[in-house]
Amino acid sequence: MLRSDLEITTWAKINDSCSISAEVEGTDLVVRFAGQLDNFEVLFTPASLDQLITAATEGRALLNA
Repeated sequence: MLRSDLEITTWAKINDSCSISAEVEGTDLVVRFAGQLDNFEVLFTPASLDQLITAATEGRALLNA
């Protein structure tokens, strides 16, 4: 059985009008990005959510620099 820490390779542009919501699913967090025509969901473990928060915080600081 093959195992990967990342199940899919894709990208999405999140615009200002995109609705972003989150809900707990078991011990993980589902973050849902909903547009007019498309939806994109990401399932985060607690550790991967921490990594996302760190990366997003660092990225935001770079944008504001």
